[in-house]
Amino acid sequence: MGRPTGPSSRSRSRSLGEQKVVVEGGTGEKKKKGIASGV
Repeated sequence: MGRPTGPSSRSRSRSLGEQKVVVEGGTGEKKKKGIASGV
């Protein structure tokens, strides 16, 4: 159980981290675009 749980945890953490960065980056771009469009 310990063996499969190790890599699984790391893979999940990496996926969550990458997804968070993508979501944040996308929101930042959208927000910037929105502000630019408004101005």
